[in-house]
Amino acid sequence: LDDVLEFPFVKQDKALLAKIRDAEQRTIGKSRVVICASDELASRLMARSGGMLRNKLVVLNNAACFDDDGNAPPPADLEPIFKQYPYVITYIGTVADWLDRDLILKAVTKFDQLAALFIGPADVGLPKHERIFYHGPVEHPMIFPVMRKSALLILPFRINALTRAVNPVKLYEYIYAHVPVLASSYPESEKFNSFIYTYSSEEEFFKYLQRLLNGTLKLKRTAQEQQEFMKLNTWQARGIQLKEVMRKAWGCP
Repeated sequence: LDDVLEFPFVKQDKALLAKIRDAEQRTIGKSRVVICASDELASRLMARSGGMLRNKLVVLNNAACFDDDGNAPPPADLEPIFKQYPYVITYIGTVADWLDRDLILKAVTKFDQLAALFIGPADVGLPKHERIFYHGPVEHPMIFPVMRKSALLILPFRINALTRAVNPVKLYEYIYAHVPVLASSYPESEKFNSFIYTYSSEEEFFKYLQRLLNGTLKLKRTAQEQQEFMKLNTWQARGIQLKEVMRKAWGCP
């Protein structure tokens, strides 16, 4: 799912890095099939394993669980934010070093109509600003009413060796919410370009925020098209694909 060798705590510990690299190679050697969640991760494993992965490697992208009843309101403690600010840009996921938190601070400073909401566990702090709000994790079904209340859903990754290997689960969930989505541009996020907007610079990010505020940042696809996309990207659908991969790997009829 992730390139664990690129996590900072692993890279900073040479003994741990060597241990994980050795375990990775031994696991590959013993496996009949190796499944990666992204093309970038598959490419890296192929390079690290020499010839061991030949005819073993399969890419199955991530998917999502859509446990949404469609009627629940967002958590009560978030309602005042949505009532006070008409343009709430929301990130859902772990708050960590791979997020461009400085960019969000610049955004709310530049656009006084914006508020930024972060929901999820936090490994690092957020910039201090009266319109940057942090809420801890919520039960998974509660992310859907939060997303629907938001004006824009964001995935502001810092693009580095760790994030380039990520096929982001959150983009599948964001698309389901039928709300505009803006994400950092890199090959795995660009797979979603028919549904989302991507940016490559601070200026481009601000351009999309300005379009949000002036009402010209529209959804790229209809609700029906989004629903069809989601049907193909549930974990149940991935399970069917995985079953077929295993059938071929073990030579089953």
